[in-house]
Amino acid sequence: MVNQPLLDVLAQLSNTTSTEVSLILSEESKKGIQITSIIFMILSQGGFGLFYSGLSRARNALTPYIAVIINMFIVLFCVWSVGYTFAWTSGNGFIGHRRKWFGSEMDSTDYIPWALHACYTMFVANITCGGIIERGRPITYFVLSLFLAFFIHPVVVHWAWDDEGWLQTVHLRDKEDVVFKDIGGSCVVHISGGVSGFVGALLCKPRQERTRQVSAFKVLHSHSAPMTGFGGLVIYCGLITLQLTRVIATNSQANTELLAIVIINNFLASLGSTFVVFLLACALNNLNQSSSKSKFHWPMIQAVVNAALVGNVSVAAGCDTYYPYISFVVGLIGGLVYIFYSFVVYLCMVDDPAETFAVHFGPGFWGVLATAIFSRTYGAAYQTNVNGTYEETPYLIFAWNLIGAIVVTAWCFVLVLIVLLVVLLIGKLRVKRDIECEGVDADAFQEFAYPIEAWKRAPYEEKFQMEDDESVISEKPPMPQSDHYRNYCRYCPEHDGRYRPVPHYCPEHDNRSRTPPPRYCPEHHFHSYRPNYFMTPRAKLARPPYDSIYKI
Repeated sequence: MVNQPLLDVLAQLSNTTSTEVSLILSEESKKGIQITSIIFMILSQGGFGLFYSGLSRARNALTPYIAVIINMFIVLFCVWSVGYTFAWTSGNGFIGHRRKWFGSEMDSTDYIPWALHACYTMFVANITCGGIIERGRPITYFVLSLFLAFFIHPVVVHWAWDDEGWLQTVHLRDKEDVVFKDIGGSCVVHISGGVSGFVGALLCKPRQERTRQVSAFKVLHSHSAPMTGFGGLVIYCGLITLQLTRVIATNSQANTELLAIVIINNFLASLGSTFVVFLLACALNNLNQSSSKSKFHWPMIQAVVNAALVGNVSVAAGCDTYYPYISFVVGLIGGLVYIFYSFVVYLCMVDDPAETFAVHFGPGFWGVLATAIFSRTYGAAYQTNVNGTYEETPYLIFAWNLIGAIVVTAWCFVLVLIVLLVVLLIGKLRVKRDIECEGVDADAFQEFAYPIEAWKRAPYEEKFQMEDDESVISEKPPMPQSDHYRNYCRYCPEHDGRYRPVPHYCPEHDNRSRTPPPRYCPEHHFHSYRPNYFMTPRAKLARPPYDSIYKI
């Protein structure tokens, strides 16, 4: 017996193309992808913690991670109270203000957009915090996140992404198709976060280890390159999911093929940016190594991770409208833009530890302009008439995107500057000099990322400790020859088994003046103490001073 309804379905499928049947996503499928993406974006906030902790020195590794976690809950409170209302409800072209204060009057259709907006704001808040790590007070992180999530970023979202925002309702020359184009957040997320982080880095001033001359404005290496690399990879995955959710939210015809194009464009853009940055970083490091005058060295792990993120940032504005080969070109140019801004910040002596400005602002600004040039649907490179003349609309879109990017940059710069100047006037922007030397972790949270208790020997190992062997102790690494060590790091074989910067003299074997030495010397402390503690073989190692490993 033949099933007639089944025959009707097969007959209907025979008149429909396979692409239409297999690729179009249902509403439930879209919601499932968005919910999964929300989980990935929340996990990617932990990537910011790993990335910033890896970039910091060991004595400051805990503070940025705790700040990232607390920022998440500050953002959630602000979005629940007023942030979602300012961004996505009806009002005027500047800001929304009608409904849904503190989650009131929300229905089931608002739950997923609410969670997505919270994730977008978390990205902006944590991108901003990259400019003040290692010398900003924890209160500075929290105040920045509070004002960004409460007012500054929701207004930008309303301008660029809401249907009532002025960037979507104001049309140049009365052309309705001339609107602001930023699908994946090159402007809304990355320009906002990049310029806000730059203001923080500018007001916090450089870390003490960085001098005031450009020629000696040295790069401070991270304490954990693997942590930095893994954190950057997690952030990269989170930014891709951000773009996927935006494509699903803005395109009613979104399908699996379109989502695959988004992912491929991100991969190829990162390929282009990583290619050019890696080659130039290797060339510059080799050139500087051969030159006796230059002291600049580009940390390779940071360059490669940032280059991958640069490709993602550059292609975000038009992530679903590029041809794959065009996304490679956009990422390649984005890598050059990143290198340019990185050296501009370096020459201006602005201490930006995570290169927030060079990674997010520069490529983000380029991405907003690139989508108006290379987009296959509205880009100037593909819009021509039959007779060879050019359409006016793509150039108007380019001008409108440029205006929008400039306005968003000025908005974030001015408001973040006002907020941080108030924090600076009350003396809570940056930690004191002695606290910066000892480590922000010890002052802010009274604990460390690597506690000294983890270095203690277990009780059952005590009987295996060997007595001091004079022949072994005498075979110590050679003393570095520098003025610092001659003045402060004298070795006394009868009273000390290691080279130590404190005390700088032996009371019974040294007749030099007993002027107290500097409390902390970042240039020589690592070489003067830690190598001997870990390199002395077969000797009974005494417990080091409590704060010694945090001087690195």
